[in-house]
Amino acid sequence: MPGCRWRWAGTFPPATAASWTAWPLPLALVLEPGAYPSALVLANFKDKDVDTLLDLMKQAQVNIPLKAVVTPANRSWVFGDLLAHLQEEHTAFTAAKENQTR
Repeated sequence: MPGCRWRWAGTFPPATAASWTAWPLPLALVLEPGAYPSALVLANFKDKDVDTLLDLMKQAQVNIPLKAVVTPANRSWVFGDLLAHLQEEHTAFTAAKENQTR
């Protein structure tokens, strides 16, 4: 995944042999600065509240290009995968919008 890398969340190599048996080893996904535009991910919002929030953001000219709502389909995704998917969708929608205005 471009703009991302995995790093060990703890000390590596583990200090004791017993630590090697604690699988999976803790990993953290590190997003490189600027790898993705700003993103907003909402969870546990009612549909009408999401609509209200998005309307208010538009009125206030808040520019957050990547937006998502947690759903049963994406709730188990790795966050970096979600960002990559949102970026692909945003690129596709932006291109389609530009093609319509031509």
